Amino acid sequence: MRELENLIERLVVVGTTVEVGIGELTAIAPGITGNHERFSLPRDKLATLREVEEEYIAWMIERCGGNKTRAAEILGIDPSTLHRRTRPRK
Repeated sequence: MRELENLIERLVVVGTTVEVGIGELTAIAPGITGNHERFSLPRDKLATLREVEEEYIAWMIERCGGNKTRAAEILGIDPSTLHRRTRPRK
C-alpha cells in the first residue's frame, strides 16, 4: 500500500491536471503499463489523499470486473489490505 501512496503523492505534487492518464503515470512510474483508460476525480472539490486512494482503488476494482484479488495484484498490495481499505469506515 505504501507504493500506491507514494505514487499518488507524486502524481499530486507533479501533476498539472485533475485527470490522471497513462502519460502522467508512465512519466512518474515508467514500469506501469496496461489499459489506457483514465482515472479522474470530480473537479468541483479538492480531495484528501485518502479520498484519492479510495477512488483509485474503487476504479481499479471496477476495471478488474469486481475481482479484488486481481485488483490487489495490479496495485501491488496484499488482498487483505485491499479488503480492509474497501470496508466502510466507521
